[in-house]
Amino acid sequence: MAKSIDLVSIFVASPSDVLEERDALQRVVNELNLMLGSYVQRKLELVRWETHSHPAIGADPQTIINRQIDPDYDVFIGIFWSRIGTPTPRAVSGTVEEFETALRRYREAHGSVEIMIYFKDAPIPPSEIDAGQLGRIQEFKSNLTNMGILFTTFQTTDDFSGLARIHLAKVAGERPLAPPSVSNNLGHVTPSAVVNIDLQDADETIVDLDDPDAGFLDYEHIFSLDVSTLTEVQQALNAATATIGAAVAQRARELNAASTDAQRRRIIESAAQDMTRYAQTVEVSLPSIKNCQERIAIAMTRALTMRNAQGLLNIEHATEFLVSLDGAIEAMRVAREGISSMRVAIIQVPNLAATINRAKRRLTNAVEQLIKTYEAGEMLFRTIRNQDFFS
Repeated sequence: MAKSIDLVSIFVASPSDVLEERDALQRVVNELNLMLGSYVQRKLELVRWETHSHPAIGADPQTIINRQIDPDYDVFIGIFWSRIGTPTPRAVSGTVEEFETALRRYREAHGSVEIMIYFKDAPIPPSEIDAGQLGRIQEFKSNLTNMGILFTTFQTTDDFSGLARIHLAKVAGERPLAPPSVSNNLGHVTPSAVVNIDLQDADETIVDLDDPDAGFLDYEHIFSLDVSTLTEVQQALNAATATIGAAVAQRARELNAASTDAQRRRIIESAAQDMTRYAQTVEVSLPSIKNCQERIAIAMTRALTMRNAQGLLNIEHATEFLVSLDGAIEAMRVAREGISSMRVAIIQVPNLAATINRAKRRLTNAVEQLIKTYEAGEMLFRTIRNQDFFS
């Protein structure tokens, strides 16, 4: 028997300066389809003018796109950065015209379309800065605020992917599907009964995050493991940060007490080695931290989406996630503040010799990357924290 598929169509509108984010959105949709398709009969379809329109004749290019793309989509996603786009006879740009069309639909039939607006907050290459375009972006932002429309900002393509994954998973999960009952010669089995199985030996098999057969219990287990791993890595880094801080202070005292150039050079060399070792520790830890942050976000979103779709999400499950997530956010904040203070101390070390100057530069670069990673993780986790999964 053919299966009925619930299709959620997502229209993405943007100027040409966010092509990376448009492509990233397609990857997120593909990933969510793998997850949803294995558990509920639902599919996301990304509607892009590149794939859903064709060459034709019209009053202007935007009218062709308007005519060819089905306006009855479920989700509108607008992405902006440095440009508002090319003007049309009806709006300041084609992207804004598409937004206004979605907004009219929303106002005419409340809830008929979800509207999500994202602004990229990242440096713009000087050669691509257009003051007029930037001014219209700021004006559009102000208009959104005046209309009571909440938008989201991001810095990198990876940040956008994380946000889109969370938001689209939430939208997909908010449409309740009646979970099918399972009947056999043992009688009727409800979803609640299926959940209450004996999981005594569940830890013996760890399901990979990308396993298409994974269920919400698997994702909850992955979530717990990666939260623990992230905590361990951060604790090791915190200890290393305290060590380098003490070492720098000790080298400063030794340098002040040194009476010969030879002594000073040996102390400077030791200080450079201390900084290099710490920089190496940070560099080695960064991939693990980023990986854990991403896995935690994906695992938590998938677990909650699956539970919600099956009608099995309750306050107890939400609270367990919240406690772990709040702990991770607080740990990153404390670690970031400690590292920021240490960075200031390192910057204040005089440029005594080439060896220590190179070590300072390497350490500073590594620490700045770590601070950005913690900031991105805090933002990502707070975004999940604020979702209506927990209302």
